[in-house]
Amino acid sequence: MMKSLCLPVLLYAVEVLLIAMLNHVLDRAVYRIFGCSSAEDTKFIRTVTDLPSVDLCIARRLHKFVQKYAVTYTWSSLFSF
Repeated sequence: MMKSLCLPVLLYAVEVLLIAMLNHVLDRAVYRIFGCSSAEDTKFIRTVTDLPSVDLCIARRLHKFVQKYAVTYTWSSLFSF
């Protein structure tokens, strides 16, 4: 029961919390480095400096990995990612 129900939920919660915490760390760094006065300023600076959210970075890396994997191993088209 623990392994099949609770563990996946806990792991997902930890992943979501870590992503949220890393995004907050990035926001605070931008806030302090650029002396922002509001959350809108922080969002704008992150957009201009191409500093996307952590979950977007993870999705980009996964997509890039899948593309490289598909080119390297032609039989990988049999599996869906």
